[in-house]
Amino acid sequence: MKFLNDTLNILFPPKCVLCSKTGQWLCINHDTPLKPATSNHAQYKYLDNISAQFSYSDPKVQKCIKQMKFRFSADIADFLVQKTSPQEINKDLMLVPVPMHWTRRLERGFNQSEKIAQALVRENPELEIKYSLKKIKKTKRQSQLTKAERAKNNQNAFRWKGATIPEKVCLVDDVVASGATIDAAAAYLKSIGVKEVHAWVLARGGA
Repeated sequence: MKFLNDTLNILFPPKCVLCSKTGQWLCINHDTPLKPATSNHAQYKYLDNISAQFSYSDPKVQKCIKQMKFRFSADIADFLVQKTSPQEINKDLMLVPVPMHWTRRLERGFNQSEKIAQALVRENPELEIKYSLKKIKKTKRQSQLTKAERAKNNQNAFRWKGATIPEKVCLVDDVVASGATIDAAAAYLKSIGVKEVHAWVLARGGA
């Protein structure tokens, strides 16, 4: 995988998301500290804790994440994770990427949450990942729904396909706004016996 990423970087070198200068995702003129996430008013019924690293209102953060998701630049996950402190994640927590439905994954070619989790492990090899949480229901895009609709959108959407169930889980995702998706995943995980569900996300948006 590293060889493939290195080869792709040679053939298609990163370009600054703000000015398109070749070299890295934020050039020397724009590689300033990213705006940290602040607390929001989302109500989580099932998550024990959520840690958001950056504010989605920061244009640099927003452009980097959109570049990763919609322009097939999966390796930008490493670039963003390196600007965080993943070593602060409790080693007792099993990393579980928030899944996407197989049809959406086929469209995009990858799940950005998995790429972020893998980048976290590269920064801290003591962490472990399980890919056993699956999304079995093709839901509507959360950005197109009202707050009330978002909660219903993810009902009965998840299934655990693994043989064993971890005691403590850390859900990994790119952006959290209302928190409906990640809280629905937490609700399901607790219903099958997970004792604690935490979350680690790159950016927080919304109110």
